[in-house]
Amino acid sequence: MGTWGVKIFQNDDAADLRDTYREKIIVGFSDDEAEKATIQEFSSANGFELWLPLAMSQWKIGRLSESVKANALLEIDKELSSMEELWKSELVSKRKQELEAAREVICSQQPEKKKLRKPWWAWKCPWQPGSVLQFKKLIPMKIIRI
Repeated sequence: MGTWGVKIFQNDDAADLRDTYREKIIVGFSDDEAEKATIQEFSSANGFELWLPLAMSQWKIGRLSESVKANALLEIDKELSSMEELWKSELVSKRKQELEAAREVICSQQPEKKKLRKPWWAWKCPWQPGSVLQFKKLIPMKIIRI
């Protein structure tokens, strides 16, 4: 069961996209590779569920590409033109504010490119695939009396 809200990342798909993109950068994908892989993975999502969260995620870490920016701005315009069909009437004004704020962010000067740190729980195995490990298992001796 998914959750939805008016904010950009109050959507399970958008949060998953952000996390996936960041993970790809952390594990060593180049900016272009991470972008292409994320777009391919989330290509079945609606435009505003793909381009806007990706643009915001890239902007925040200083990696916003021009193509993602252009697509995100188009999706903002599309959603603004069909707000009444997509959102309940009491949420329309809040969503409009959120989209306008996102447009301002995307169009502003992005921060310097940030290096993402691996989370504390992430670790890298020191062995290459196909490596052979050998170890001795010590079995305690039992004395049996007859």
